[in-house]
Order: sequence, then C-alpha cells, then structure tokens
Amino acid sequence: MIPFIAMVQGFGRIGCFLAGCCYGAPTDSFLGVTFPAPHAMAGIKVWPTQLFSAAGDFAICGILLLFSIKERKKGMVCVLYAILYSVGRFIVEFFRADPRGAVALGSRSLSTSQFISLLVLPIAIGAAVLINLPKESKTKEEVKEDEEKQD
Repeated sequence: MIPFIAMVQGFGRIGCFLAGCCYGAPTDSFLGVTFPAPHAMAGIKVWPTQLFSAAGDFAICGILLLFSIKERKKGMVCVLYAILYSVGRFIVEFFRADPRGAVALGSRSLSTSQFISLLVLPIAIGAAVLINLPKESKTKEEVKEDEEKQD
C-alpha cells in the first residue's frame, strides 16, 4: 500500500506542473521551463521542481516495491518511505521559489517543508533502528512456565 502513496504523489506533482504551481527558482539551465501567462512566473525560465518531485516520487515507489518483496518486518516499508521522501523533499526545496513560508534558524532559514523533513528524518531513522533491534529471547525458565500454563 505504501509504495502506491508515493506513486499517487508523483501524479499529483505532474498536476502541479500542469497547473504551474510549486514552481522553481529562475534558472538559465537547459532544464528550465517557461510557463505561459497567467502563471505566477510567466515568461521566466524556472526549474521544473514539480517534475523533479514527480521523478523522485516514482523512484521511491519503485524502491519501496522492490524492498517490500523481501522485507518482512512490520512497518519497515513505511519507515523507508518516510526516510526517502524527507531526504528528497529537503533537496528539491532548494530549487523552489514559490511562496510557502520559512522557518528561521539563526542567520539562515529553511522552508517549512525542509524544517519538517529535518524533524521526520531522525524519527524515521530511530523507528528503523527500533524495528530492527533483536527481540529479547525468553529464558529456559520462562519457556517452561509458558508451557506449563498452556497445559
């Protein structure tokens, strides 16, 4: 189920591209795109951050599908999604230019999405560690007690 959330997000970002929202900063790169009027950045070549996000979301979907074939620990696919998405979102935000708020951190500021990504990433990594900790094994006495209770 989780891999398809990433896939749907990718299609949503394509919708953002078609609507001209969530646009990138001005660029002279060959990757830049120009939106027609009445878009906010009409006539200005900008990074197609919506397509960067869509590509990342589709890649995350593929990675999660491959991972879910072999992974049997409950919750790991979801945790991997949180890790991959927060890293991808943090990076793409450097290329964006649409107004979306900022969080001041000393003399620097991050977009709200970057700040949230910085909160989600260590939590997701911590969850991955907890999920993968070896389970405590029962002592021989505890096993014997459990067997006696069942009899």
